[in-house]
Amino acid sequence: MRGDYLKELVTRYSSGRGRKARSNLECIDPLGALLQKYRDYRYSNLIDLAVIASQLSLERIVPDHLDPLVQKAIETTNPEFDPSIYHSAEEWTGILNAAKGKYFEYLVADRLNAGRAVGDIVLPRGYHAELADSMNQPGWDLRIVDETGRVHDLLQLKASESVGYIHHALETYPDIKILATDEVASRLGNSHMVLDSAITEDQLRATVEGGMDYVGSGLLDQFWHQFHPVIPLLVIVSMQGYQLIVGRRTVRDAVETGLARAHRALATTGVAALVKLAGGGWLAIPAAVFVGIWVTERQTIDELVEAVHKQNEKLRLRAAHYVARGPE
Repeated sequence: MRGDYLKELVTRYSSGRGRKARSNLECIDPLGALLQKYRDYRYSNLIDLAVIASQLSLERIVPDHLDPLVQKAIETTNPEFDPSIYHSAEEWTGILNAAKGKYFEYLVADRLNAGRAVGDIVLPRGYHAELADSMNQPGWDLRIVDETGRVHDLLQLKASESVGYIHHALETYPDIKILATDEVASRLGNSHMVLDSAITEDQLRATVEGGMDYVGSGLLDQFWHQFHPVIPLLVIVSMQGYQLIVGRRTVRDAVETGLARAHRALATTGVAALVKLAGGGWLAIPAAVFVGIWVTERQTIDELVEAVHKQNEKLRLRAAHYVARGPE
């Protein structure tokens, strides 16, 4: 093949502009075009990881797993509860209220025994709180026991917005104080028999409602609840689409780079979801970054090796073709 013909071919293909010129140059220097795509893909890793890390930071990562006290409350009050089964409005309200009341009891006892204050109540050193063994225990729900095992005080725990319900409990057991939610205690004023827990009804309801979505669901359902790749994928599509519109990429380049970035985004968000599901919390961010870097290295190296093999095969076939044709 004549050298002047090759020079003429290069000049002809190099004289084009924009997307057509790049497409022609890829035919002449496919490895150079691949190297450019390789660089662009590596540079995009910082952008994609920044988007994913920002999304993870904005999510409620730490409290996103199920509170074990909520799970215990739901299982105690409704051991056969299944959120996938239809429940009427009345049934759902009954399930929610029962779990909410029991969760309030568990929460109060847990905080007191941890040395924390519940409203104005703080246990002295050596004291501890015990909940009634039976859900139908008459009179009291929680007792405070000193270091010798002697009962120091009894309390009724009421997670209710109903003032009438509180009044009825006081009339039935006038000698036992009630520890109530913040809303009810505030409405009853300065009653020395009704203590304010500083825990609101809204907090209890929101926590239990969130927990009811988890209980009864399998690990796969919980994984999908944590898996959020939509925003990173939208960013990738937008960037590749913009580069295609302004003529910086061919359709093939935009699709190839976009698919590679999407694969990386799915891998990183998937690992982040698994870490969050396992209770890793904020460790999901460094885990996602590590996986993103690892996938980038694997994808680019594998792609380069495959491209070199293909190019070598093309050159071998061309050489065989020209040898078969003989000199011109």
